Amino acid sequence: MINHATNFALWRQTRLQPRAVRWRGIVARCLALAIFLTAAQTLFAGTIAALMGNDPYGGLVQWDGWLYAHIAEFGYRSSIPPVKGEMDIANVAFFPGYPVAASQLSQWSGLSIHTSLLIVAQTSAAIFWFYVLLFLHRWNVAPPLRTVAINSVIVHPAAFFLVAAYSESLFLAALLGFLYWMTRQGPGAWTIAALHGFVMTGTRVAGLPLAMYPVFDVFVFTQGACWQRLRSATRVLTPCLIGAAGGVAFFVFCYWKFGHWDLYFQTQKIGWNVAPDYGALWKFKSYIFCASLFYDWVRWPDDLSRLSLLGTLLTLIVLACVELRFAKSGCASAGRRERVMLYLAALAILYIHAVGVSSRHMTSMIRYSFGCHVLLTLAATNLWHNASFRLSSSARRRTALGLLVTASVAVQALFLMRFVSMQWVA
Repeated sequence: MINHATNFALWRQTRLQPRAVRWRGIVARCLALAIFLTAAQTLFAGTIAALMGNDPYGGLVQWDGWLYAHIAEFGYRSSIPPVKGEMDIANVAFFPGYPVAASQLSQWSGLSIHTSLLIVAQTSAAIFWFYVLLFLHRWNVAPPLRTVAINSVIVHPAAFFLVAAYSESLFLAALLGFLYWMTRQGPGAWTIAALHGFVMTGTRVAGLPLAMYPVFDVFVFTQGACWQRLRSATRVLTPCLIGAAGGVAFFVFCYWKFGHWDLYFQTQKIGWNVAPDYGALWKFKSYIFCASLFYDWVRWPDDLSRLSLLGTLLTLIVLACVELRFAKSGCASAGRRERVMLYLAALAILYIHAVGVSSRHMTSMIRYSFGCHVLLTLAATNLWHNASFRLSSSARRRTALGLLVTASVAVQALFLMRFVSMQWVA
């Protein structure tokens, strides 16, 4: 005879099984599409490299990729103080997440450091796309709008850095994973979020302030008195602190090995002339666009970097204004909390990187703005979906959109041609 406990267990199993089956199907489809998108990006980059007479795969290791390879192969080295231009003497200029992952893969598999760097980057790119698709699925975004969002990301001029030997894909995959799991409930989700946060802060210095965002989020959006909100915020403090430990551990390592916890900042300043200017976003010189493509073939990507800073900041301001207007009218309230999370994360990334490269006339900003573009694309997609807008298909709008996409892909192809030919991009 079946007792009540057994009967309840059977009922619970029948209720949960379809949900688990659906979840596995969702994960499988998202993962398959994520791998396809990563393969398409890699094929595109490899084709450009082959056309330029370079190694179709190994040609994606350039510029910072060589520096990551040096760290992965020889470990961190530095004189005190660091010496400009001497990577064999001072290489503490990058956070360890990416080179350590490549070094471990190389030791485990026997692959070369360069190949390991690319495999780590492209695996991270697949995880990045997986989380983009999970966010879109969570919001129940319609397939046409989902396609627009994916294409908006993949045609960005700096999107190819996802599959090159750079830390972009690892950082963004960890960031999206951290944000995704922190917005789910339960200790299991927060444990996964903490692991993502640890990788995020261990890969880029910009991840450190982002690791503490959930505390701010819970404090602001929780109802009740101040002490009640503070108590709720402390519940998410543990995964946030674990996430922040990745970056803090690097500073502790620098102090233990070299006697200077801030050696990373010293190396950035001496080796790359990085002198933070905390008012960079309010200075006109940060946005000067000189149309240098027509007369300076060497430095014109830096001109587009300054333009990308302006474009990203204006996009963020426009979306914020739309949100404020909708908040007053009570429209599109669903999903606003997640959108605020994405807006603030994008602003943090934009501000931290702009402050860092302001002394170098916003060099590399088009690469750094790519992460902001991804977050703002997700936020805009969520806003469009919840506001119940319809995608227009008029001939004039299709033509304008087609020209914009074509121009963006053309710039990405030009960037790739320069990148695989060892010319400066970002």
